This record gives sequence, C-alpha cells and structure tokens, in this order.
Amino acid sequence: MTVNSERGPAGLPRHRHWWLLGGYLVLLLVLAMALLPGRSLPEVEVSDKLLHGLTFAFLMLWFSALYPLAKAWRVALALLGYGVAMELLQGLSGQRSAELGDLLADAIGIAAGWLLAWAGLHRWCRWLELRLAGATGS
Repeated sequence: MTVNSERGPAGLPRHRHWWLLGGYLVLLLVLAMALLPGRSLPEVEVSDKLLHGLTFAFLMLWFSALYPLAKAWRVALALLGYGVAMELLQGLSGQRSAELGDLLADAIGIAAGWLLAWAGLHRWCRWLELRLAGATGS
C-alpha cells in the first residue's frame, strides 16, 4: 500500500480514522432517530421517503470518500444491510413499523450517492482537509 503523507493510504484522506469515527456516529444517530417513537420526533413538512433517500445518499457519499472508489459497491451493500436492519428493528420495536417503501427510498438514496461519488464528489473529504491545512498553514 502506498502512503502519501499529504493524503494518507492510497490517496485516501489523511485523517481517515477521524472521518470514519464521524461516519459511525452519524450511523448511530440515524439509528437512534429511526427507533424513537414517532411522537418523539419533531414534525417536518417533508416526505418520510425523501428523508430516507437524502439520508442514505449522504451516507453513501460520506463513506465513499473513505474507501477506494472501486470498492464503493461494498459500501453500498453495507448501507443497504444497515437499512434492512433498521427496518427490522423498527418492526420489532412495537412503536414504529417496518416499511418496504422506506427500504426502497434507502436504495434509491444509495444509488444517488454512488452516482455523485462516481461523478467526482468522493474527493470532498480530501478537498476539505487540504483547504483546512492551507488555512492553518500546516
């Protein structure tokens, strides 16, 4: 594996471990919100399916920056598995319901995030690190 002190292993972000930690915390937050009783969540004037799609597009784009783009299919499968697990847990909770439509919205969001990653947005993390390093002079 090639290591570049400016980018980390194989051209990935230099502080990949911190970005991964942030991503895992977002996954925990999403899961917690998905398992809260519906009445505990704030009312939003946006479709539940749209929120699912946007959330999973965000997650796909986030994690695609942290793994080689050629392995994005693994990220997509992991996120789809996460979506399935989340729906199953909602169904078992007795306070929320599992919906196939939510899982479909998750899959569409994953596909949208994957397309954005392939379009070049998977470099967002490296770009941000370089900008922050330039701003601090390090």
